[in-house]
Amino acid sequence: MKTQYHIIVDTTDQHMAGTDSNIFIVLYGEHGTSDEIRINSIFKGNAFERNHLDEGDFYVNEDYGDIHKIRVRSDGMYAGSEWLCSYIKLQRIKVDGEKVNGPVMKFSFGPNNWLKGGDEKIFTATSQE
Repeated sequence: MKTQYHIIVDTTDQHMAGTDSNIFIVLYGEHGTSDEIRINSIFKGNAFERNHLDEGDFYVNEDYGDIHKIRVRSDGMYAGSEWLCSYIKLQRIKVDGEKVNGPVMKFSFGPNNWLKGGDEKIFTATSQE
């Protein structure tokens, strides 16, 4: 079963907020938990730059349903590995080619909640749009 999710990642406009590290997420949904997903390759160009919005789609082999919690991890690779994300938004779009258009779930990181190299943090949806 293939499921498509749409993701939007907003990196803050603060000095040194961007990162070149690999960023991974785990999805916690109403139908289970995903394996870790490296999200850098979802986006075109240089992802996670300061004051930049990255947007794209990715596919997983299961239907985890609407996502209510995520775990975010940085591998700490490369110089400037710390990252200050404002929020991540996720929406389930299709299941096996059939449109779903689930709610957009927003995961806010909060001010000064830096993700440092090797860190992982869990975020619960702060709003549904």
